Amino acid sequence: QEEKQQQQQQEQEEETAQPDGPPRSADSPSDSSPGKVQQLMEENARLQHELTDVKRRVLQAAKRKIAEHAGAIKDLEAKLVDASRQAAEASSLQDELQSLKASTVELDSLRSEKTEMARQLASQRKEIESAQALLSEYKTFGSQKEAAAQAACSKLEAELKRMQVDREMELSSLEAKLREKELECESLNVQLSKAQKAADDAQRACASAASSSGSELQAARAEAETAKAEAQALSKTLEAERTKLSRALEEAKKRMAKASKGQHAAEVAAAEARGKYEAERGSLKGEIMQAAAATEVARKETARVDAELRDYRARAQALLRAKDGELRTAREAAAAAAANEASASQVASLQTELQEVRDALEKALEAAREAEERAELQLSEAMEAHESAQAALKARVEYFQRAATEAGREAEDRRHKCETLEARLLHHQNSNQDAVLELEARVKHAEAQVAEVQAELSRREGDATAAKAEMEALLEAKDEEVLQLVRKYGMLMEQMKELEQHMAGASAPLGSTSTSAPDAAVQLQQQQRAQEQQAGQQGWAGGTVWVGEREQQPQQQQQQQQQQQGEEQAAEGAAGGNRHQPSSSQALVDTQVPGIGLEANDGSTSGQQQQQPRSQEDDEAGILGSLIGRDPPVGLAAAAAATGEWSEGLAGATAGSGADAAAAHAAAYVHLSQQLAEAKARTRMLEAEFHELEKEVALREEMEVALKESVRDLQRALERQDKAHNYVNLEYLKNTMLTLYRTGEAEALLPVFSHILSFSREEERACKVNLERLKQVRVCALLSLLCVCVYVCPAVQHFCLYHQGLNPRGQAVAKPWHP
Repeated sequence: QEEKQQQQQQEQEEETAQPDGPPRSADSPSDSSPGKVQQLMEENARLQHELTDVKRRVLQAAKRKIAEHAGAIKDLEAKLVDASRQAAEASSLQDELQSLKASTVELDSLRSEKTEMARQLASQRKEIESAQALLSEYKTFGSQKEAAAQAACSKLEAELKRMQVDREMELSSLEAKLREKELECESLNVQLSKAQKAADDAQRACASAASSSGSELQAARAEAETAKAEAQALSKTLEAERTKLSRALEEAKKRMAKASKGQHAAEVAAAEARGKYEAERGSLKGEIMQAAAATEVARKETARVDAELRDYRARAQALLRAKDGELRTAREAAAAAAANEASASQVASLQTELQEVRDALEKALEAAREAEERAELQLSEAMEAHESAQAALKARVEYFQRAATEAGREAEDRRHKCETLEARLLHHQNSNQDAVLELEARVKHAEAQVAEVQAELSRREGDATAAKAEMEALLEAKDEEVLQLVRKYGMLMEQMKELEQHMAGASAPLGSTSTSAPDAAVQLQQQQRAQEQQAGQQGWAGGTVWVGEREQQPQQQQQQQQQQQGEEQAAEGAAGGNRHQPSSSQALVDTQVPGIGLEANDGSTSGQQQQQPRSQEDDEAGILGSLIGRDPPVGLAAAAAATGEWSEGLAGATAGSGADAAAAHAAAYVHLSQQLAEAKARTRMLEAEFHELEKEVALREEMEVALKESVRDLQRALERQDKAHNYVNLEYLKNTMLTLYRTGEAEALLPVFSHILSFSREEERACKVNLERLKQVRVCALLSLLCVCVYVCPAVQHFCLYHQGLNPRGQAVAKPWHP
């Protein structure tokens, strides 16, 4: 409609503009009349009025449409806002539902933990009650033991006092007896001195009598010698008895030492078996009875010694009285009958009797000393036994007192723990709602973080997969392009070989041009073969790039110049004036030098070769060598250019059809060489792009691995952070640690610790390996520690090792051994 209105407006404007057109000539007649002009003006006014009316209506319609569009847009925006609000409300409702579900799960876990804590509290209360009952039992047992120990101590003290009184009385009696024995010994010594005086008198009498009769003297001497021999025998027997007594004394001392060692071992055994009070009391009673028996034996021994001393004293007194009477009678007989023959025999008998009396006195004194020593030894043994028994009783009393104090301390600790547990339970009951709210907030925060991390991870994974797919497609395309280039390179090489063959065939008809042309062609072929062999030896056949061409060019140029001068001289000497042939020879010789033939060619070929530097050819040759495993000969384009120049020289030297074909083949050869150089450059560029893409792929893979590792670390850190702020988890960890230290089952509790502390697979595997290593030496190490801290008898050690399947050396055995 707008276009129609515009067209109508343009028509009206044209109609209105027609009267105002260019003025007609004055001589042209007027075709319009004033009425027609007036009609046209009215028509124009009417049309203008209609145009304004149409414009107004169009504007009104446009405004109405714009208002309708604006209203529709506003309605759509309102609907969109409502839809977005409803979507936000739905998402918030879903989040609230998830949070409510999580809170319900958390509340269930808290309820279960609460029940678990209540159960633990009940068990702790039961343990405290059992500990209190055990403490009361310990207290009653300790009081009973203390009372029994006090009674035993009082009994032992009374017995000790009684034994001390008895020992003092025995000592006093023994001292009195010793004083009596000393007095008796003194009296016996006096009597002995008197007897010695009497013997001296008798000897003098015997000597006086011996002077009277020699036979009697000899008999008296013989009797005296026999008496001396008897005295020596008696002395030997006395010494033997003394040695026997000393040996018996040493044996008694050894027995006492053994008895003391046995008593010490018994005391150690009593200290080890501290709970066997009745057996110890029986042993103490036995020791007391042994001491009483020893004292009784000592008393009996002292009584026996006293009886023996009294007997010895009575016999000595009777003997002394008898001897006194005999001495008196002997004196009377000696005084009455001094010259009697029996005086010598009487003197000898008196001497023997005197010696017997002396021996008897010595025996009595020795027996008294031995009895006194035995009594003192028995008394010291009894005192030591009493002191050891008293010390053992004191140690036992101290042990029971220590056990009572430890039991009281343990009961106090249990009561304190119970109070702390009750306080914790009350605190948890009071702060349960706050903990639930805090847990909900932390769960929401953690879920948001996890969602962000998962979104980032999914985005990175999508980018990585897209980049990987793009890289794979690009690599496939590059591989296909490289294969095409390699195939093209092979085709070009085949075409080059064909061109070389054609050029060799085309150069054959040129032998008749001059005498030096065949030699130059042969020399060119030989140089080409030598160059090919040298290229195969140095770089092409070995798969390496020819890099020494640039260094060999000056030497080759010098050789070429020398060869050129020699050929010119030969040509001048042979032909004599032919100036064109040396130029041909010169061209042929110039083509044999690689890298310089194109410089003598036309401007186009020289310009193309100058655009490709020799280093680029070397790089291209190296890239193609790395792709197909065989490097092309260096200076291929230069050789092609030299061949082209040679063909042009031949064309200038000869005008035959063979020369034209050779020139065409050389031009095709140059074109193929240029295509080969372009293919090399393209291949090198593709190879560089391929390496860059490989590096980018490796970098993307490393970034992906690092991102995954960082995501795992972040998740593990979030889990540890959530678990670090959880007080219930710490309590659970503490209970698990207590269970580990009580039972020692590290292998069974490893999954629990792995769940609590969020162990990785490598850490859990390392823990299992270390547990397997420590499993063999765990029992031996624990037993060694137990043996160091507390004395454990070998039977208990063997029993523990037997139940672990180990021998006493800590080695595993297939069959159980019997300790």
